[in-house]
Amino acid sequence: MDRLLIKNIFSLFSIQAVNYILPLLIIPYLVRVLGVEVFGVYILILTVSQYFIILTEYGFNLSATRKIAVNLDSFNYVSKTFSSVLAAKTFLALIGIVLLNLALLCIPKYQDYTGYLNVAYLSVWGSVFFPIWLYQAYEKMVWIAVCNFVSRIAGIILVFLFVKSSEDLYLAILIQGLIPVIAAVIAMCHSQIKGLADFKKIDKFDVLHELKDSWDIFISTSFVSLYTTSIPIILGMTSGVASVGIFSAADKIRLALQSLINPVSQALYPRLSKLMQSEENAALALIKKTFQYFVIPLFILSLGVMIFSDKIITIFYGQNMHDVSNLLKILVWIPPIVAIANLLGIQIMLPKGMSRQFSITYIISGIVGFPVLFISSAAFSIWGVSVASILIEVMVVTLFFYFISKSKKPLKLCHK
Repeated sequence: MDRLLIKNIFSLFSIQAVNYILPLLIIPYLVRVLGVEVFGVYILILTVSQYFIILTEYGFNLSATRKIAVNLDSFNYVSKTFSSVLAAKTFLALIGIVLLNLALLCIPKYQDYTGYLNVAYLSVWGSVFFPIWLYQAYEKMVWIAVCNFVSRIAGIILVFLFVKSSEDLYLAILIQGLIPVIAAVIAMCHSQIKGLADFKKIDKFDVLHELKDSWDIFISTSFVSLYTTSIPIILGMTSGVASVGIFSAADKIRLALQSLINPVSQALYPRLSKLMQSEENAALALIKKTFQYFVIPLFILSLGVMIFSDKIITIFYGQNMHDVSNLLKILVWIPPIVAIANLLGIQIMLPKGMSRQFSITYIISGIVGFPVLFISSAAFSIWGVSVASILIEVMVVTLFFYFISKSKKPLKLCHK
């Protein structure tokens, strides 16, 4: 791996550390001052906003990155893609906020949360204008790391200063919503100062073209959310708000571990998108090195977290959190399985133009996974959804292997 790739990986590691590890500093505080049930409401509100972030991201983080990465020699193309993607994301965000409020009007049970949900929607607007896909394509990730660090640190300070009791739920959600807005403002200003892209005049056909190009990836991420993002909502419906709080406490540790995947994935993806077109053997060698030096150590790290889960949970949440600790022992095996799925799906299938098979895999997994999670939650609560989540991820890996092996030019993944 060359110096630029390694530099970008470490920059992205810092982003993920800020996104997942730093928030762990405030979770025990929020659980304590809000209480388990109000913390569960807090998580549910943020979960709903996450659906609209998925809507506005739409797959652009992969499709736009790939398109810009292979066309960096044309500044006009880069700028037009940049402007078209931002317009498409804005259009989707406007649709999203209308749908959210129409849904609230139609469901009286949740109308008490209208104010909370609209404030949480700030995070959606932050996601719209946070051009991580542009920086990925240029393989310039340091400033994205800076943006995340500044905004997250500001958010942590604000939480400790202003959130003091369960009456401050509104403030806690407002702060969470402002964090991505701050990051987006910094990133957009920097991209213009450094001349990474200009705003170009576009029309509706440019926007529709971007939406069409990203459709398969959007469908994939939408169905992924059925068995990932939906878990707190499923638990809330079948097992109560308290179970959401317990699951989320353990799952935050799992997410922190899984966040190690994204830096490697985001740094590799633009590089492999180029290599797959011109030097497939070099691409395969890079994939094998990634498995050897990242995926295998991640399995070992997961084993370590499982062994020391009691101590880890005590450090973060205090004594007498036995359910959280035992739950973590199950959830901790999801990250290494997801890492394998990432190598097969994002790093191999998408650069090879297998977006349709990529999409089919997640459609099948979502259609099968959602009812399995619902039944598991109703029957076994947090334990059921945790085991079901592992089985669903194994199914994803199996389907990816199948599609790669059946492709016209399958990579020799096991060839030395």
